[in-house]
Amino acid sequence: MGKVWSERFGLARSPMFEGEQDGAEGQHEVLLDGGNGSFGLSIVDELSAPTKAAGWAWSSDLPHHVAITKKEVQVVRWDAVQAAQVYSLESVSRDLDGFYKFSAEIVCAQTGPLSNI
Repeated sequence: MGKVWSERFGLARSPMFEGEQDGAEGQHEVLLDGGNGSFGLSIVDELSAPTKAAGWAWSSDLPHHVAITKKEVQVVRWDAVQAAQVYSLESVSRDLDGFYKFSAEIVCAQTGPLSNI
């Protein structure tokens, strides 16, 4: 999934963790665009607590984290854990471009464009 999204949106991919040091199950990557569209991505069997995903995003210096299971997609901003959102994988897959644009717009709306920092 990370490779597909990386190629579709022109994002660089990097492992989120070095080896399996963190003990986290699943596949964890960072997708980078150099600005507001960067995010952490985890492919997992089950969604974890939003606080865990927010911690990963924060420690990776990313605005948000996206976790994907076989049925759901969870989006968590590191600074808005209580506002974590869960969507069906089917709805995200139907409009992947819209989902990516929406996630980048959330970052801009809450923090302003990174180019202004």
